[in-house]
Order: sequence, then structure tokens, then C-alpha cells
Amino acid sequence: TTGTAVIEGHAQTVVLDTGTSISAMSATAAKALGVHMLGQRASASSATRTIETTVAMADTVSLGPLTLHHVIFLVVDDAVLAPAGPKYQIDVIIGLQVFMALGRVTFHDNKPGATPAQPAHGGYSCSAEAGRRSPPLE
Repeated sequence: TTGTAVIEGHAQTVVLDTGTSISAMSATAAKALGVHMLGQRASASSATRTIETTVAMADTVSLGPLTLHHVIFLVVDDAVLAPAGPKYQIDVIIGLQVFMALGRVTFHDNKPGATPAQPAHGGYSCSAEAGRRSPPLE
């Protein structure tokens, strides 16, 4: 499913994919959106291959009235997100960790809503809220 998110103040078409563990974006999208490149390299594996990535963080990601803070993305070469060639380029994938932070996600008239998740104990978690913004991460 695709939708529109606002990432660091920029409207961006995204793929909503609960089958992807962690959110990802192309290197071109990361630069255009102005996410914070954290400089950490990581390897990500699928059933068919392993790719090298760089870890980045978006201070804010909004889906409709819902705003998430400090969302981690794996940044990959553009070609990785163009499985059928450049005519079908995916720039941003919103993965399971975002849906876990949102808790129960619903869509009504193509507008997202959510029941907030309980705070995570251990591991990575982004935070979600409706209609409010928190101060930037220091």
C-alpha cells in the first residue's frame, strides 16, 4: 500500500510495508528529505541477498494526524529500491517498527488513525502521538 508521509517537513510518497522489519529509504531520498545520517554502517539481509546500509534518523515523520519522532531508517543505494529497474523506483518504505510504535493502526476514508502502543521495554522504539510535536533530539 502507498500513502503520503511528511518526513522532516517534506511530503513524500511512501510504501507502507508491515513485512519490512525496519524502515528504509534510497540515498537520493535521504539527501532530499534532510534526514540525519548517523554514520553507522549496517548489513541488512533478505531471503535472497545481503546489502550494505547506512543508518539515518528522521526527527519527525507524520502520517495524517499522527506524528512519530526519532524514526530510524536504513539508507540504501537507489538501485536496491528499484527491483524492476529505474521506472519503478521506491524512495521510502515505512516498516514494521513504525507500525509497532503506532499500536493499532486503522484507516477510515483513506485517513490513518491509531491507538498508541505501550512503551517498549528494551530495544529500539520511536514514539508516536497525534497532533503534537516534541522538541528535537539533542
